[in-house]
Amino acid sequence: GERYKFSVEPAKAHESLHKYIMESGDKTEQDMFTLGSDVHTAIMKLLDEPTSDKSNNPLDDYRTLFVFDLMILREGRKDMPLSKRLGVGSGGEHRAPFYVIAGAAMAAAYRLDAGKQSSGAGLMLLDEAFNSMDQQNSLAAARFLDSIGLQMIIAAPESEHSKLAPMMSTIFELNRFAMDIDIDPILVKE
Repeated sequence: GERYKFSVEPAKAHESLHKYIMESGDKTEQDMFTLGSDVHTAIMKLLDEPTSDKSNNPLDDYRTLFVFDLMILREGRKDMPLSKRLGVGSGGEHRAPFYVIAGAAMAAAYRLDAGKQSSGAGLMLLDEAFNSMDQQNSLAAARFLDSIGLQMIIAAPESEHSKLAPMMSTIFELNRFAMDIDIDPILVKE
């Protein structure tokens, strides 16, 4: 019963820098390189004296200008960011949104449009797929990944067959005997 929506907003730590960058082109008498601004001085300091903590320097990584999150939307309840829900709930409840994030990122990288025929493969390799998730959440996550055009190749233990079979077209059982590997394909019927 959950839906997800990506959210992005300027990080509080770099809010003035973000505003300066966004507004610099709006003023004809001033641009980003005009001297005299406090933010311009801060930019020059970041350029001239790089900090040892490069992970928090917005000039080294623009992503630090923003806070990214995934909003969890549930009918009749207040929207909750995934970052606040972590630490609460089961492992499966934590994993489902990450499949949404990973799937959306993969679909964007492959330039897939949900519901439209694609001429290429949109492979997504998953190891220990849907681990700690119940069958209902596993099926929902797999159906979402399939609906956005991804073709899943899943590695999972034999004990997961019953949970994964409804979303698979073929299962390959791999059995190793010393240096030999036996591969048995199982075609899953509708």
